[in-house]
Formats: sequence, C-alpha cells, structure tokens
Amino acid sequence: MFSSAPGNPRIAEVRRLRGRRELTLDDGRVFSFSDEACERSHVRQGVEATPELLQQLDADDRRSSLHETALHLLSYRPRSEDELRRRLAMRCDDAAAIEAELERLRGAGLVDDDRFATLWVEERQRHAPRSARLLRHELRTKGVNTESAEAATNDVDDSEAALTFALARARKAGAGDFEKFAARTGSALQRRGFSYSTAASAVSAAWNATWEGSDQGR
Repeated sequence: MFSSAPGNPRIAEVRRLRGRRELTLDDGRVFSFSDEACERSHVRQGVEATPELLQQLDADDRRSSLHETALHLLSYRPRSEDELRRRLAMRCDDAAAIEAELERLRGAGLVDDDRFATLWVEERQRHAPRSARLLRHELRTKGVNTESAEAATNDVDDSEAALTFALARARKAGAGDFEKFAARTGSALQRRGFSYSTAASAVSAAWNATWEGSDQGR
C-alpha cells in the first residue's frame, strides 16, 4: 500500500478536515490521517513521504480511532477494563493496540476497576438494590477481580438493602392485600440474591411500616 519507487515523493499539501488531515503527495496520491497521528510524526508540507512514515501514520491513525471508540464507550457509563477490552476487540483485531489503549486510559484515570466496582454497587443500590452476593457475581461477570469485588461490597447490608426495596414496593402496593404483596415482593427479593429469611423479614417490616394501623393492613 505504501511502497514507493526510488526517490520518495514529498508532501505537497496538508489540508485540515474536522479532526483529520488530508495529505496530497507530489506524485498525486492522497491520504487521510487523524490530527493526532500527524502531530506524532510532525507532518508538514515538504516532508519526504517515505513508506516508513506512511506506515507509522497508518498505525497511529488506527490507535487514534481506537482511542475515540474507547472514549465514546466511556461517555455512556463507566466500564471495567475487561468489558472495555471486549468491546474494543469487536472493532479492532490488533490485541497489542488494544492493550496499549487500555494502558493509556489507565494512565489517564479513565479505567479503574476499583472505582468501577464502587460506582457499580452504588448505582445498583440506589436504583435496584441487590444482595452483596449477587453484586459480587455481577462484578465478576464484568471482569472485576475477586479482591475488588469484595472490597466494593464490604459495606453492603443485605437486611437494609432488602428493606429499602420492599418499602418502595409497599408504597406502590396501594389497596393490594398483604398476601399478594408478600408473594410478589418476596420473589423479587430472592431474584435479587437475598435469602428467603432476609426477604421474608423485609416484606413484613416494610408492610407494617407502611400500612400498619390502616384499613389496608393484613
């Protein structure tokens, strides 16, 4: 692709095009590379366009594209290192380039499994409480190591989390009877990893705290 006859051409023109630069060589060939790739190789008009330079620009351009993909993925939500590696591998088959990108992101503080695990647990417990056991399982499926998963769930109180979930359900139960509430909420709690006894205690406590003394009680 980048082979050249003896006497390498030179860059005749450099045009900036929204984050990229179009290089026109004096032999008529035109190439487009990212700004980052061009900055790395100090591209400018008059520079000799050797095959080695063009190959380096191509490699840097692919790295730049990989970085943009990673930042795009991270813009939606934090991701574990393993999760990000797998997503990048769907776009790029260069394992070395992916590892280099992950190293770059780690250095910038954009990939940190300990922080990811903490944020994952906080978000789950805020919107859809789960047991510590299930949270650890979820983190492990995201590629977070056992130590980080354990540390992130150390402060999770299953009884408190189950009660939080059950209280939210009780407030929405309205005129429903206790038996229906207990069956549905108890099952939902167990699906979220809570033991039968923890689920049963949370169901009773939530119903009593919400409806005790009202005409909707048991």
